[in-house]
Amino acid sequence: MPVYASNPTDAATPPYTTAEKNWLNVHWGGEFNFLRAYQLSIYDEDDREEGRRIVRAFMAQDRVNGRGQ
Repeated sequence: MPVYASNPTDAATPPYTTAEKNWLNVHWGGEFNFLRAYQLSIYDEDDREEGRRIVRAFMAQDRVNGRGQ
């Protein structure tokens, strides 16, 4: 039986976009290195979701500061 999120905020964060993957590669050499820097595990989906939220926040800040797409 499938498991459904009881609340939309419980839903998994969407996968990385191409732009996000490129940002990770340019600034960190990839997702693995980024997650390790923040003591998150690439093998734990909750950690990976947290990493995606952090990356998106950094990219948003770059845009505010005129450094992003």
